[in-house]
Amino acid sequence: MRKKYLDDKQTRDFITAGEKGELVRAPNFRTVKRDLVKAAKATAKIRKNKSLTIRISEEDLHRLKVKASHKGIPYQTLLTALIHQYNNDKVSVNVL
Repeated sequence: MRKKYLDDKQTRDFITAGEKGELVRAPNFRTVKRDLVKAAKATAKIRKNKSLTIRISEEDLHRLKVKASHKGIPYQTLLTALIHQYNNDKVSVNVL
């Protein structure tokens, strides 16, 4: 069964080959699978999100929502992106 998000040619070709039984399991499949599962779990642990409660003025929140709307993204996503950029020294903040 094909999913809508699998629409690039390489993915379609891979699925078609699997449906026709043309794919062969790698000889070291178990080792590779174990290593990939281990890496995926480590990545998920690192990328775990935490909830945060902050106080923000209504005016600032409104402006944030308007700017996010202009970019076509949720305001929480915009705020998260700003925090990420700040943590990676891509933007700076001038504290009054």
